[in-house]
Amino acid sequence: MAKRTQEESGLFLFIVGFLGLVFLAATGSMIYSKQMTEAHADVGRYAVLRKLGVSRRELRRTIAWQTLFVFVLPLAVGTAHGYVIMKVFTAGLVGMNFTIPILLSMGAYIVVYFVYYAVCVYSNDRIMNPA
Repeated sequence: MAKRTQEESGLFLFIVGFLGLVFLAATGSMIYSKQMTEAHADVGRYAVLRKLGVSRRELRRTIAWQTLFVFVLPLAVGTAHGYVIMKVFTAGLVGMNFTIPILLSMGAYIVVYFVYYAVCVYSNDRIMNPA
């Protein structure tokens, strides 16, 4: 009976984890496409800043900070939500320690969001700060 419960719990955690990754990819893609749309709309503003003498490095830093602000809130909410959900779902499984899987899933979540952030900053920089 205990083995069956463990198998069902493992299957349930896999399904929840898979759906979480799908949701993560969807939200990251939505944020990325929104940022790209805004980048194309702001090209003129950044051209004016370059004409006023703002350096490429300062523009790149501004782009990185603006993009970071957009990615931090969903990352914080998603990480907290994932942690709470994992704790709730694993609370009923007595005798099993899920600390490592929870930390690994949170780490994967952060890595995936960081990749989206880095690609978004690079793309925004190429659009708004051309060579």
